[in-house]
Amino acid sequence: MIYCPSCKKPSARNTGKCPHCGFNFDSTPKTTSPRTDASDTASALSDLGAGETMPDGDDAEDLPLELAIDESMPRTSTHRDAVALSNNDGGAISISEADDLPQIAEIAKFGPCENGIVGTMRYGLRVYQRLPQLLAETDTVRRQKDSAWAALVVAKARLGQWAYRQGVQHKLLNSPMAKAAKADSRLEEVQRQEAALTHKYAQQFSDNAQTLRAVQTEMTPTVEEEQITRNRFEALTKDRARLNAKIKRTEIELRNLRELIEKKQMAYADLKRPKEERATLLKEIAEVDNKQPPLLNRLTREQKELEDTDTPYKGVADQLQQVEAALNAYNQKIGQIKDARAALESEQQAELETIHSKAQGESKHAKEAWAAVGELVYIHRLAPQKALDSVAKVARTFFEAQEQLRHYEKACQSYNRSAYAQAKKYWLAAGILAGVLLIILVAAAVF
Repeated sequence: MIYCPSCKKPSARNTGKCPHCGFNFDSTPKTTSPRTDASDTASALSDLGAGETMPDGDDAEDLPLELAIDESMPRTSTHRDAVALSNNDGGAISISEADDLPQIAEIAKFGPCENGIVGTMRYGLRVYQRLPQLLAETDTVRRQKDSAWAALVVAKARLGQWAYRQGVQHKLLNSPMAKAAKADSRLEEVQRQEAALTHKYAQQFSDNAQTLRAVQTEMTPTVEEEQITRNRFEALTKDRARLNAKIKRTEIELRNLRELIEKKQMAYADLKRPKEERATLLKEIAEVDNKQPPLLNRLTREQKELEDTDTPYKGVADQLQQVEAALNAYNQKIGQIKDARAALESEQQAELETIHSKAQGESKHAKEAWAAVGELVYIHRLAPQKALDSVAKVARTFFEAQEQLRHYEKACQSYNRSAYAQAKKYWLAAGILAGVLLIILVAAAVF
């Protein structure tokens, strides 16, 4: 690769005319872009320096700045001179359309359109089957180009930051470096604001959590008391249910006895029955009646046992009600604390979104500023050749990806539109004809 003496842009050619400005390379000795050395920075540029490394495209993520694709980076006149590094819209390597055709045809895989109806239909079918695949492949290549551009931006910015740390001096770097340093300062200020905001809310969340723990600690005895009281209440409820069941059984036995006595008395009242039978019934009535007093005594005891539980049962029920009221008051406090935390989270999210947006803007400005410095360092050869070669390697990767994308995009448009349109008409006609023939065959088979 050489640099045009006229427009200072890179070219893959070293003979003929410059693909950018038309300058005749044969009219001047061929040369590569010279390195501009300054005596006061010679020692700094002699090597990368202890602990300093430059990106080679694979370790670009080590850059402190979070650099990303920014194809809309503003161009200065110096940027336009650095098309080899910054032009993401037009290729720096110019290849004629004639040279492109074989590669485009190989990518497209549409093949030639044969003569005749059948040949046209076959061509249309190939285009129909291949075009969706080709569009998907083009999207993949486009993503690869974007990734290569991102790596190039990272490489430029790292080069600019390295030059700043090494104190590289050049009159063209003074203003861009000052802008980049100010951009870094603004970014650092926003980051400090963000850290302060995070600390503020962390403290408020800590206070909220501490208040919640205090209420929960305070309510712990009440929770324990509620459990004890509830256990007593449930035990008394169970005892009363057992006593009520005993009373009910005794009442049922008494009712059965009385029904039996009433039945036998009705039979005894029948004067038509023999005297001996009536005497037997009377005896049976007396025997059944003698069973009532013990049951009545048992019923009285059971009712007394139930009455004895009324007072403790009411006392425990009232105590449980009071404890539950106290717990409800604590739960209301806890609910208010949690509501305050939710409001705090919502407020924090709104403020953090604002500061994040501001930080992203400042980060974008810093990226652009350091990338601009890196371009100048590259153009004017203000860094060791090792560093410049590293950036050039990333640039070549980008140009290759860009050129490949251009081939794919041209391949997507390289099919014969008129032949494809004609093929669709032929296939439509063939479909209609096949349908008519099918109808005729079905009709012939039926009739």
